[in-house]
Amino acid sequence: MASDTLMRRVPNNTETEQERATASSSTTRDEPDTTSAADALAVEFGNLVDSANIKDMRKLQDSILLNLKQSRAMLKDFNDFSQENHGDFEHDVNKHTQIVKTIKQDLDYVFRHTRQLRERIRRAHPEAFNNIAEHLPDSEDDDSV
Repeated sequence: MASDTLMRRVPNNTETEQERATASSSTTRDEPDTTSAADALAVEFGNLVDSANIKDMRKLQDSILLNLKQSRAMLKDFNDFSQENHGDFEHDVNKHTQIVKTIKQDLDYVFRHTRQLRERIRRAHPEAFNNIAEHLPDSEDDDSV
């Protein structure tokens, strides 16, 4: 891991300036200056943060990484399960959808036929229909087809 490398490069506070100079002079001058900049940054971080804090951060990062790996594995298992059962579920949903559509068509037919019968009765016996009109629901309450 990168933090292992960082911890190896981070000098202890007891390291002398001569050891630091030797470590930084061991890099070749043909390379870009990024290595020495990285070393300098590592030294500065080493001076700012206690090694115990770095170890605690490392443990916390490892714990978070473990949780993320477990979450990823659980999501993968769920996706695999969902993919395996999708075909059965899709078949059941399509079957139930067709049943609901058939029921709706049947109800539409019944309501349409009821409205037609009500209209026939109203035309054939207008006086009797008017006497019971207040007991019947309004025809506007029915779903229009």
